[in-house]
Amino acid sequence: MLIAVDPSRPLLWHCDDSFRAPQPMGSCFFCIQAPSSGAATHFASGTAAWRALPETRQRELRKLAAFHDYNALNERLREENPTRAPLSAEVKKATPPILRPLVARHPETSEEALYVPGCHIARVVDLTNGAEVPFDAIIPPLVDHVTQPERSYAHQWRRGDLIIWDNRNTLHAPSHFDVQCETRLMWRITMFGPDITPSPETLNAELAETAAALR
Repeated sequence: MLIAVDPSRPLLWHCDDSFRAPQPMGSCFFCIQAPSSGAATHFASGTAAWRALPETRQRELRKLAAFHDYNALNERLREENPTRAPLSAEVKKATPPILRPLVARHPETSEEALYVPGCHIARVVDLTNGAEVPFDAIIPPLVDHVTQPERSYAHQWRRGDLIIWDNRNTLHAPSHFDVQCETRLMWRITMFGPDITPSPETLNAELAETAAALR
């Protein structure tokens, strides 16, 4: 799959397939061929970003959840690559928006992390009152917080490199290279396992209870 990245636009920070249930627990890349320049993969720690927040902000963010939407992601990718096709009606039906926390608890370490794959998120809601929260007031600042230099790493690929990452508390993003003159060829494995909590079912139930209480 060709990944087209516009160097004039911000990096598309994400967690793989956060709009699916179950989501992948992790991924690995093995480099077969790397361009002579560019094409780095950037990684950033949601766990370190969470620890850096004051407790008052942490309490506020635990109240929020986000709808992760494959169609919203695809439309953003179409802005980068106009030849990319719209999703079919069948794919849209098979991948409806899914509600996930902004603060995710890792199922194995029990540590919390900011879970903000910005390009996957369509809407943010407050679980305590059901109100929609302005996207631009929440998601871009949190993505910026997670991806600060002290919490991120850019890997410059070389042939034979292998990287494995935890998809449940790590954001990653591809960077630009000259696709007309260079080739980037990677082998990829995606792994499944225990998902982050709270689950979509738990969040949907909480939102439904809030709506019922307000009626």
